Amino acid sequence: VDPFSALSLAGNIVQFLDFGQKLLSKGKEIYKSAEGTTTTHIELELIYDDLWAVSDKLAARAPPSPANYSSDNLTDYRLSIVDDQISQLATSCQTLAQELLSIVRELRVDPGSKHRKWESFRQAMKSLGKKSQIEALQQRLNAFRDEMTIRLVAVLGDQQSLVLQEIQKLSNENIRLDLNSKDRLQDLTKHIDEVHDMIFGRLEGVIANIEREKLVKATSVESDRLAETSIKGNDETTDGFVTPDMVFDKLTKADIINGDRLAKNTNIQRDKSAGSSSIHRDKFTKTTPIDLNELAKKIHDLAVRCREISKEQRILSSLHYPYMYTRMSNVVKAHFETFDWIFEPDCDVGFVQWLERNDGIYWISGKPGSGKSTLMKYLYSHPRTQAALKKWAGETELVTASFFFWSIGTQMQKTQEGLLRSLLLSILKQNHSLIPVACPALWALKDHETFPEDLWTLDQLQITMGAIVEQKQATSKFCFFIDGLDEYAGHPADLFEVLYSLSQSRFVKICASSRPWNVFEDAYGESASTKLYLEQLTRGDIELFVRSKLVGPTRLATLALEDVGFNALVDEIVARAQGVFLWVYLVMLSLCDGLINGDDVRLLQDRLNLIPSDLETFFRLILDSVDVVYKVKMAETFQVIMESSEPLTLITLSFLDQRDLEARLRDPVSAMDNYDIFDRHNKTRRRINGRYKGLLEITHVPSATDYFGYRVDFFHRTVRDFIRSDDI
Repeated sequence: VDPFSALSLAGNIVQFLDFGQKLLSKGKEIYKSAEGTTTTHIELELIYDDLWAVSDKLAARAPPSPANYSSDNLTDYRLSIVDDQISQLATSCQTLAQELLSIVRELRVDPGSKHRKWESFRQAMKSLGKKSQIEALQQRLNAFRDEMTIRLVAVLGDQQSLVLQEIQKLSNENIRLDLNSKDRLQDLTKHIDEVHDMIFGRLEGVIANIEREKLVKATSVESDRLAETSIKGNDETTDGFVTPDMVFDKLTKADIINGDRLAKNTNIQRDKSAGSSSIHRDKFTKTTPIDLNELAKKIHDLAVRCREISKEQRILSSLHYPYMYTRMSNVVKAHFETFDWIFEPDCDVGFVQWLERNDGIYWISGKPGSGKSTLMKYLYSHPRTQAALKKWAGETELVTASFFFWSIGTQMQKTQEGLLRSLLLSILKQNHSLIPVACPALWALKDHETFPEDLWTLDQLQITMGAIVEQKQATSKFCFFIDGLDEYAGHPADLFEVLYSLSQSRFVKICASSRPWNVFEDAYGESASTKLYLEQLTRGDIELFVRSKLVGPTRLATLALEDVGFNALVDEIVARAQGVFLWVYLVMLSLCDGLINGDDVRLLQDRLNLIPSDLETFFRLILDSVDVVYKVKMAETFQVIMESSEPLTLITLSFLDQRDLEARLRDPVSAMDNYDIFDRHNKTRRRINGRYKGLLEITHVPSATDYFGYRVDFFHRTVRDFIRSDDI
């Protein structure tokens, strides 16, 4: 049983204690009255009903935790102990509840009786015989109440408490997967603090009662011992008389009771007036009053909130998969002020108008390397996109989500399953209220019930997404940004069907990007107001990028002013680029090397003249520039990467780079420490950077362990396409 279930059971017990005390209080009113009042009997009837209900809850409690927890797992071990203790207390309370119900049955007045007043009088007389029994039950209730206070301290008393540890796990999971539960978890912690204060207000009284009982018992024993000593003539006593003060001092020195804590919690006063000392036991502070009904409500509310958040995060975590956000995070960020034209009023591509008013699909098309992914990342995260979409959403909540297909990534990064799981996770973590709507079967599962192994099949993902977007009265509107349709691993027609189905909802719109293949042109290219061709619009962006790279704080700052050939150089780069940002990026790497070497404009122009205008020829030039000694190893590495179903880890490549690999595989297996991992990563990174001329890229995966923390792949899809070609 998890801590939240234990907390819920504890709430039922506190509720029972509250009803039990009220019931006994009403019972006392009856036997103190000659005939009992109608109001009292009515209240007794209501309490009876409440007590019956909570008795059923105690009887239907979850079974105790299994006894096979290992003491090596301290949290589970503590949970098993506390849970067993609370379960045993629930059993005792349930037994007491039945006894209380039995008494109340005899005290109830038949509402249909013709002689209701006489019945009330008769029951009142009958209850006189119950007085001692009721007082005994009251003592048992008080004992249960004190025990429950102590058990609640174990569940949520301090930073080591079981509930707070469980909430810390949820908080860690929230941070790891970015589940957007931070505010709700903080609110939960504040709620725990309120219950904590109530419990500890009561706990001081419980400690006082325990110390008082120890004092009374120990005093009696010590008094007898001292009296016996005095009879034997021991001078510990005064004239053979045993005083309370002597007993108290003896017990405190022997550490049988804690005098300071006892004085603090029970307000014992030691009075030495009139030549004698005494302990005024009648000065004990009464137990701090506590509203059990309020405490029960707070605990129940706390348990419900805890279990809801736990269930939400359990469902959200099940949608997550490794490297879900890696592709988007690795897409190059837009250069300063590039792409700003798309939001300008005089821009005629209609994108802002589509954001603000239209539905359906907006298609961004472009050549390989033209910057489609960079533009999609820019649009998805730009505040002006959000502002325009909010006009479309109106009073409803706006939810945006993205997915970047990656053909050279993992299976999930290039399939419908990955697309839908990513969109669903983004939707549900932004609007947690949709989780019960989207996942009713999972929401209905008990905390101890496991999810099916084949939980997120494609059919189930489509059903779940449909439950969200096909609501008749949706509280949210959704805009999805889906990049790289041409990198989808299946047939484009299958993907078209999914996007079309989503876009038919009046609550959904989609911005999608791809290369200008015929299948995409046929599907999305009919309307001029809902498409753009990127390479036709980025001339100004490319010029801005080139100038910023050639003239900067680490470049020849006076170059543009001293040589008239500078502008001609920039113009030629922009013209030859033909809208392909990737080509420009590679060109600038070469030219910047020249600037570092002190090249003037004429030498930079010579460098540019040697660079081919098309990417494939450019890639071949780069391959030819690799040192001959590295080419065999480069070919082996490229083949391994090409055959791999997902990007290889940097540590894997470190083993591939070893000489006599077969012999190394026969070596004894031993664990690597952090230094070994760091050393392998560092050496392999230097080899990749030095040998492969930038064609391979190393990316960091924050969610992975240090060992698997880095992945290696071609820096752009066009490089893989080139390596796959027949003439390589």
